Parts: sequence; C-alpha cells; structure tokens
Amino acid sequence: MASTVTAAGTLAIVVIGRNEGQRLERALEAAQGRADGLIYVDSASSDGSCELAATRAERVVSLDLSKPLSAARARNAGFAAAAELLPDLALVQFVDGDCALDPDWLAAARTWLAENPQHGAVCGRRRELRPKSSLWSRILDLEWDVGPGPADTFAGDALVRAEAFRTVDGYDETLIAGEDPDFAVRMRCAGWPLERIAAEMTSHDASGLRFGQWWTRQVRGGHALAEAWQRSGHPLSGAECRHVVSATLWGGALPLSIIAALGLFGWVGAVLFTIYGALAARISAREHKRRGNAQAALWACACILAKFPTCQGLVLYAWRRRLPSARALIEYK
Repeated sequence: MASTVTAAGTLAIVVIGRNEGQRLERALEAAQGRADGLIYVDSASSDGSCELAATRAERVVSLDLSKPLSAARARNAGFAAAAELLPDLALVQFVDGDCALDPDWLAAARTWLAENPQHGAVCGRRRELRPKSSLWSRILDLEWDVGPGPADTFAGDALVRAEAFRTVDGYDETLIAGEDPDFAVRMRCAGWPLERIAAEMTSHDASGLRFGQWWTRQVRGGHALAEAWQRSGHPLSGAECRHVVSATLWGGALPLSIIAALGLFGWVGAVLFTIYGALAARISAREHKRRGNAQAALWACACILAKFPTCQGLVLYAWRRRLPSARALIEYK
C-alpha cells in the first residue's frame, strides 16, 4: 500500500505511564522539544506523574477509571489527543514511560519512512539503561538485541504513520497484554509492513529487575501469545507459532513427562532431563557468532528458563477464558 502521507509531516510523541517516577521524568526530558506536540497519558498513577508531565507536555490525559486500564487504551487516548492537538498529524512516536528516546532516533526514523512510503511503522534498537544492575536486566538487554530487517512486532516504542494507525483502528483496548504484537499483525494484514532499522532508538530502565519480576513478565508474554493464538482473523507469525509450540512442549509437556518417568523408571527421567542440556547447547551454538561465548550461553539458559513461565501464561489465559471477569493487568514492576 502506498502512503499519501510523507515522513516530513507533523509529528507527535505519545508517552504512556503508570507510577514510573524518575523514569518518567527521564522519558519526558528526552522527548521534550523533539516533536510538534508531546502528549502524556497516565493510567491512575499515585506518584505525581500527571503533575510532573504538566510541566513538560503540551497535553496530559488521565484515563477514566470507569473502564479497565491497559497500555492499548493509553496509546489510543494519546493518539486521539495528538490528532486533536495537531489536525494535520502524520506521524506518532509511541514511547513507554520507562524509556527515553535516543537524540538521533527521530531523524533516522523519519528519513527511513520518507524513503519507504509503503511501510506503516519503523522501530530500532532498544537497550537496557543499566544492564549490569542485575542478571535479569542483562538478560532483558539481550532480548532487545534483535537484528535489523522486516519486523513481526515491536516492544511499545515505534514511529507509526497516522494513516496506518487509522487504517487498523489503532490498538485493541480489550487486551491486557500483547497489544503491540496484535497491533503489528493487524497492520501487516492491512498491507502496512514494519521494519526494524540499525539505529539506536530508546534506552529502557528496568531498575534492577529481580527474578520474580522477570518471571511475571514472561507469564504476561505467554498470556499475550495465547490470546493472539485464540483470535480469529489475526494469524500469528511463524516465529510466534513456534514460540507457542515450544513453550507448550519444553515448559509443560516435557517437565510433566520427566516427573512421571522419574517416578516410574528413574533412569528414563534422568535421560529426558539431559534433553534440556542439548537444547541449551544448540541455542548457544546458534547465537555464538552474533553474541560471543558468554552472552550466547546466558541467552540459551534464559530462553530455556523462560519456557516455564511462558507456559504458565498460556495456561493462565485458558483459565481466564473460563472466568471472563478475571481480566486484571499482569504487572511486573
């Protein structure tokens, strides 16, 4: 689909947050003065986020608590406020409240979209601000390290054409997790491909991520995958399908088989357990060239460990489908 909107058009930055504290201050400072309009959308913060944002943003939106809160709802509200503030809105840079834009990102992203008018969105390299603050922050930084090329999805931060956003009616506000993959799938299905370019985009502040937080984050990812799998008309990408199957097999079926085998045959269970070691070795070998020995080994272990909470998230979604009222946000901070 060829766009009639050029990347040189009016740009707004939409920052969303919920009790981000100093992280939000950093996000707003990095965004201030870099667009035609800066909008902050708050989800029931109790730390003075709205008051802080009022000193930096052109518009502050507080979500109505009569409806369930979600990142999808916040981004839609931010887009609506940007469109009202800037009637000729062409581009929207979405930023999570715990992320700060790289000073050179918007120039690189706008240039790329100007040269590729058929694309609906572009994203770049997200990094952890302090990857050495904890093992889990280091693993998260490795997760952000995805090479450039056609993108299946993005993680909250992206420069999006307003025309493409309107084509798919924005984000799905019924989702409590996985709103970005869902949005990306619908954009691709509508003829708006996404691209990840080799440019620094944002730095993410996980603030010393702990094991329990990392685990909950993976559970949320599994929940989002299951919901995407269940939705008709919005097929998962090949990578996402493999992720669901892999989590079900390695995080659910195989552990149960090992427990049963250990109880019945002993040595058979021990043999099955070595399969995890073989999988770790395969992942590490695959990632060796790009990440190096130490990081490849760490990433391999993290990938295997993540299959257990991801499978938990798949099961959680299946259970919640039986109880439609159980739709609380899955927050890891």
